[in-house]
Amino acid sequence: MSAIDSHRLGKDDLNQILDEHEGLLTLLDALDDSLRRGVPQPQLQTALVELTDAIGAHFQSEEKLMAECGYTHLPAHRLENGKV
Repeated sequence: MSAIDSHRLGKDDLNQILDEHEGLLTLLDALDDSLRRGVPQPQLQTALVELTDAIGAHFQSEEKLMAECGYTHLPAHRLENGKV
């Protein structure tokens, strides 16, 4: 989101996105730690599903906020999200 468009989001909206990003990084760190410790594959799969679900939920909430503020590059952003 560009600086021009970001001013249309409220402080609560920005905090939501930041909190989601922090949560995603926490899940990613936990998965990385599990890989390094050699935890069993079923536990890795569970952690990966949790991370994937959280990413999907984040993309949905992020795109909803972008649509609400009239972000003009939303279609391109959706395409980028689809690559993940």
